[in-house]
Amino acid sequence: MTGFFRDPETFEALRKHVFPYLFQDGKERGTIRIWVPGCSTGEEVYSLAMALLEYIWLQTQKTARATLGNIPFQIFATDISETALDRARAGLYSEGSVATISPARLKRFFLPLNGGYQINKSVREMCIFAKQNVAKDPPFSNLDLVSCRNLLIYLGPVLQQRVIPTLHYALKPSGYLMLGESESLGTFADYFAPVDRKSKIFQKKRAPSPPLTYFSVLDYGGRRGDEPRAARELQAVSTVEKEADRVLFNRFVPASIVINEDMEIVQFRGKTGAYLEPATGHPTFNLSKMAREGLLVDLRSALSKAKRERVAVRTEGVRIQSNGGTKEISLEVVPIRQDGRMERFYVVIFQDAPAAGPPEVRESRKQSAKTVPPVKLHA
Repeated sequence: MTGFFRDPETFEALRKHVFPYLFQDGKERGTIRIWVPGCSTGEEVYSLAMALLEYIWLQTQKTARATLGNIPFQIFATDISETALDRARAGLYSEGSVATISPARLKRFFLPLNGGYQINKSVREMCIFAKQNVAKDPPFSNLDLVSCRNLLIYLGPVLQQRVIPTLHYALKPSGYLMLGESESLGTFADYFAPVDRKSKIFQKKRAPSPPLTYFSVLDYGGRRGDEPRAARELQAVSTVEKEADRVLFNRFVPASIVINEDMEIVQFRGKTGAYLEPATGHPTFNLSKMAREGLLVDLRSALSKAKRERVAVRTEGVRIQSNGGTKEISLEVVPIRQDGRMERFYVVIFQDAPAAGPPEVRESRKQSAKTVPPVKLHA
């Protein structure tokens, strides 16, 4: 159930109720972050990108100012199907798939190719596609908008109890959630405020006690013996996401990422732009391709030691190229261990050096490594 600009009135509701907030004048903010779980072959993702660009152009013409164009946005799109993701990344669609798109949009955002039409490269580069199981893998965080249309209808009650709290967690305070016309929040309605009931657009509420997620150490209550196996799996599950939070909070470090053993980034934390940048060409979450110049050698060395000795490794005096200049940073790689699971994850923490010292002092700091016992998760 996908297509370009599906349910046009929903996109009108976004332009009316959501986009003005995202691009609010005078508001100091970073990149606008959007997530489309269950993105299928990408039509919904590119529709959002086109709608955002059209909104920026229209508002710029109205105000005769280019301030909106200075606010970047990025759309993360995930699915469990590699085949669908490959098609989405290519952005190539048949004539039938684009039949509902107006000639003006077709001319502005598409190029004729191989008997069909391909999304312009500039638009494709705004969208990052990655494989993810929304009911199992760590979610994104600090998002402005989540478009989860026509995914929940394929999930049973137990999985919905797992996914909706995850969407709530992923949103920043006052972030927006958009569902499909046949979907509802069910028992989690109190955690969202309706913005447009017809278009199923909601805004996250500030709740003193947020809904429990599958990466919470708490359970959903009830007696374990009285519940089916699928429901019991929701209880007392401590995951990488929860432990990553604890590691970061203990160190007060906002600029961090969570990676797996293959150096694939599964979670961004805080403002990492000074240390990472999107690679040119095919979108990727591979850390080796996103690391800024000068970072990769020390990062690989620290990660290798963390893997081998299963300890946290800190390296100081790392000099990288960032924003047109050179800066000195420290990095720490912290293993996350889960009982009963073979796969390992690592938190990579970035910190700017407080002050640059003489070269011999920097080299001495760089060669020293601080090791602490590994972080352990208890099932």
